[in-house]
Amino acid sequence: MNILIRRSLTALILGFMVFASPLAMAQQNVVISLQQDPADEKGGGLEAACVALQLGAGLLMKGAADETDVKVFATLDGVYIADAETYGYRPCHPKFSAVPHKPPYCDTYVGGVLDEKPLEDVLRDFLDEGGEILLCPLCYQVRGAFPIMKITLTSGNAVPVAVEKSPMDLLLDADKVIDF
Repeated sequence: MNILIRRSLTALILGFMVFASPLAMAQQNVVISLQQDPADEKGGGLEAACVALQLGAGLLMKGAADETDVKVFATLDGVYIADAETYGYRPCHPKFSAVPHKPPYCDTYVGGVLDEKPLEDVLRDFLDEGGEILLCPLCYQVRGAFPIMKITLTSGNAVPVAVEKSPMDLLLDADKVIDF
C-alpha cells in the first residue's frame, strides 16, 4: 500500500479514536480566576471582571452548558463581584469617597458593534448561560464578609453567589484555569 495512503488512513483512524473517546466527549470544567476589584475602574479591575464574565458566557454558549461547566472563582479583591455596593446599590464602595457612584459599565462587542453594558447585566448573562460565581472563603472573610448580593435573573430565579468551601478541589478538578 502506498505510504501516503497508509499515513492518511492512520491519521483518520487516530482522529476518530480521539474524537470518539470518552475524554473528548467528557464535560469540560473551566475555572476563571478573578482577583481584581470590579469597582476599580482606573486600576483595571472593572475591565478584568467584564472580560472574565464575557469570556465565561461565551465559553458556555460555544460549548453548550451541558458539555461545559464554567465557574468564576473570585479571590483577593475579586470577591467584590458579589457585593451590591459594586453595582451602586448602596451609597458607595468602601474604597471610594462617600459620594454615590454610577454603576460600572463594560465595553462589549456584539454583532460587530462596540457598545457598553452595565456590569450587572454582563454578570446576569453569565449566570443565565449556566455559569457560577464562587468566592474564596478566606478573601471573603478578610474583606468584612459583606452581605452577598442575590442576583435575580430574567427567569425570575434568585441565584445566590456561593462561598466555596474547598478551593483546592475546585482547582484540582478543573480542566482549564484562566486568570484575570
